[in-house]
Amino acid sequence: MPEHSTDPDNAPSWADLIDIDSMDKGPPVWSGNDLGAVLRHQLSAPIQFDLSNLDAQAVANLQQSPQAGRLLVSTFGQLLHEADPNPELLDLTRRFAKSAMNDQNGPLPREVALVLYYACILVALIHCGRRITRLDNDALARGVRSVLEWQWLDLRTREVLQRGLDDLAAKPG
Repeated sequence: MPEHSTDPDNAPSWADLIDIDSMDKGPPVWSGNDLGAVLRHQLSAPIQFDLSNLDAQAVANLQQSPQAGRLLVSTFGQLLHEADPNPELLDLTRRFAKSAMNDQNGPLPREVALVLYYACILVALIHCGRRITRLDNDALARGVRSVLEWQWLDLRTREVLQRGLDDLAAKPG
């Protein structure tokens, strides 16, 4: 697998990062209950702590933005469930999740990172009208449908993913 790059133009391809089908092969490292607990914990975790190790320049730019105060008090759950999320923070969180998916010894199980990854993309589309992925709508919808099959998702995140999937179905491309 290629080394992780913080440069979006040199980032590993989607196929290099994740193969949802391969997640179902072999004995699971985490039970569904464990994954649900990790997701709940991650949603309640302060954003600034986890993102501070990802991209120092991007975090510094965000801290100097007019919405910096929101960064200091926001959790991942608040970001994904608020009506007016910061699109730059969504993109930075998406990049954090993508990095975690690519690192077997990363801070999150790959499945939890994948939930955050898709949720950030969909929230940016729904609430910000901004596309923060190169995935087309069909590829995005396929991935989200797979994630929605996981029984351990919390209700609020499931609703975000389902709303995003519904919005994708209503839009061509």
